[in-house]
Amino acid sequence: MNLTENLSAENKRTQIGDVNWTWDIVRSAAALYNSGGGILRIGLDDNGNPVVPITNPEDYSADKSKLVTLLEKYLQPMPRFKSRLVDQYIEVEFQGGVTFPSILKEPIEKKSPRETDAEKTNEKSYEVGTVLIRRMNGNQPSSESPRTMYEWQEHLNKWERNRGVVLQSPLLAQFSMLINMWDPFNRENTKHTHWQAYCIADAAAMLGRATLERDLKLIISKIVLSTEPAPIGESERNHAGAAYKQTVCREVSALCDRLFGTVPLSESVLC
Repeated sequence: MNLTENLSAENKRTQIGDVNWTWDIVRSAAALYNSGGGILRIGLDDNGNPVVPITNPEDYSADKSKLVTLLEKYLQPMPRFKSRLVDQYIEVEFQGGVTFPSILKEPIEKKSPRETDAEKTNEKSYEVGTVLIRRMNGNQPSSESPRTMYEWQEHLNKWERNRGVVLQSPLLAQFSMLINMWDPFNRENTKHTHWQAYCIADAAAMLGRATLERDLKLIISKIVLSTEPAPIGESERNHAGAAYKQTVCREVSALCDRLFGTVPLSESVLC
C-alpha cells in the first residue's frame, strides 16, 4: 500500500500533547476537507513509515473524542470525518461534497519545540477567518491558504459545483413525487402534471443547472395521456397507471444515476 503524501493524503507524526498537535491537525483537517476530502494518517512520517504507535484509538473517533473537541473548537463548520485504526496508525477520512469552506474560528500558531517558554516565538500563524486548502509547495503537498487567483477560482468552482448537486436533489425529489401522483388516464391531471413538471425544469434553469433542465424536459415530453381506456376498478386503474409510467420512471432513475452515481429513488418508490 502506498502511504506517501499527496494532495488528498497527509501524514502526521504528531501525537496528542505535542507542542504542535493543534497546528498540525487543525491545518491538515481543514485543508483536506476544503479540497474535496482526503485522508489524514496520524502516526506516520512523510514517507509513510510508522513512528510512535497509537495507544488510544478512541481519542480519534468521530463521536465525542479529543479530535472532535479540537476540530469543534477551531473550525466552523467542523469537517465531517470517520476514522479507523490501521496497524499502528490512525486513518482519518474527511468527507467531500463541501458547499462552504471550513474556516478558522480561533487562530492557530506553529511553535518551535526547542525554544524555552520565555523565548517562544511564532514561526507561523493563521488568523481567525483563514481558509486552508491543499496545494503544492514546490514538489511537496502542503496545507496552506490560497496564494493565487487560480487557486481561489479552482476551489470556488468546486464548492459551487457541490452546491449545485445539493440543489438538484430536492428538485429531483419533487419531480419524482409529481410523477408518482400523475394519473395518465385523466386528461386534466396529465396537463397539470406536464405544466408542474415544466415549472420544476424552469427552476433548475434559474438555479444554473442547465443540464438538469435539459434532461428533465426530455423526460417531460413523455408525460402524455394514455391512449388506452382507464380500467374499471381503483386497484386495476392504479396497477395499469403504474405500468404505463414505467418508461418515465426508468428515465428519472437513470438521470439520478448520472447525476449522483447512485439511484436514490427506486422505481417502486417512484411509481
